[in-house]
Amino acid sequence: LFRGHCLAIAMAPRRVFRVLWALFFVLSALNAGQLFSMPASGAIRSPNSPVPRNAMKTLDRVTEISPADEERLRVNAALPASNVVALRSPEDLAEVLERVSKTGQLLVVDYYAPWCRACQKLLRYMHKVAKEPIFRAVEFASVDFDRSEELVQSRNVDQLPTMEIYKGEELKQRWSGANTKKFRERLESEINVDSDSK
Repeated sequence: LFRGHCLAIAMAPRRVFRVLWALFFVLSALNAGQLFSMPASGAIRSPNSPVPRNAMKTLDRVTEISPADEERLRVNAALPASNVVALRSPEDLAEVLERVSKTGQLLVVDYYAPWCRACQKLLRYMHKVAKEPIFRAVEFASVDFDRSEELVQSRNVDQLPTMEIYKGEELKQRWSGANTKKFRERLESEINVDSDSK
């Protein structure tokens, strides 16, 4: 009997180590959102808003934000520069396209969501670029994915962020991703093509 207790006491550190290791693994998997294939925290979505097919691939991390922060992000989407507007419907897009076709301007459209960190990064960069003198003649527009369901569906946006560049009413470029360098290169190439043709 005594011998069995000694053996149990000697094995206890191994068992404790294994239990602690298993607990660490489960907690780290939960924290990373890998257990049960769930995001790290719930995404804020309206119940009837369309879900992009590759939404989880385009997000760095889905984060929960307060309603006040969400409203601030929506308002800020159209404030920083005078050449930035917020679009909500296909009619809004048609109106802006008609205006830029008359003036010969470029139009850049950014489809974003307030819960998408990659989208917010690109949106902030777009506002920064809009203030630069070289891009003052370019019209920029932002489209909130959650509040512009009809426009998003009419443009077949299924990844976030998605960018479009128009020359007049003609769509010149469209791509998805939050690469700011790629965004700037594509915008500059369209401006250079435009200035070469004059």
